[in-house]
Amino acid sequence: MPFPAPFGERWEHLTLTDVEAFLATAGEEALTWECKAGRARPEQVVRTAAGFANSELGGYLILGVDWVGGAWVLTGADLVPDVTAWLGTAVDRLAPRPHHDARTFTIEATGARIAVLAIEPVDVPPCLTTRRRCLRARGRTDRSGAGSGAPGDPVRPRRGGRA
Repeated sequence: MPFPAPFGERWEHLTLTDVEAFLATAGEEALTWECKAGRARPEQVVRTAAGFANSELGGYLILGVDWVGGAWVLTGADLVPDVTAWLGTAVDRLAPRPHHDARTFTIEATGARIAVLAIEPVDVPPCLTTRRRCLRARGRTDRSGAGSGAPGDPVRPRRGGRA
């Protein structure tokens, strides 16, 4: 992935240790990353992926991590066996489809699994799901109506140009 990862390591070489080290010092979710605990639902992945795709920077969705007692804890997620394909199928519901990639890891002590999904911003927003645009805000992804391109529409402009 050509955009910077918050994990301190290149995406191609990302390890569970890198994710753990990042989360150990991370505070609240930011514009470029979000965590989900428990069972990963396709609609959560689609909405969050659309929010990242509509942002200037893209972002990372980390599945299997929970905020417990003021710290991020790798709890594992209820993931299907081929989570990479499942995540790809969820992202395929977006138009235009953002470039994405996924990494999965097994927590050795518990056997629980986590996944990290990287989503690049689309070149020509808005990236829509079911004719709705999702926008990333600090710590959350919000749904809004379809982008009209009209004045006052908060869809970010095309890269290097006007909306």
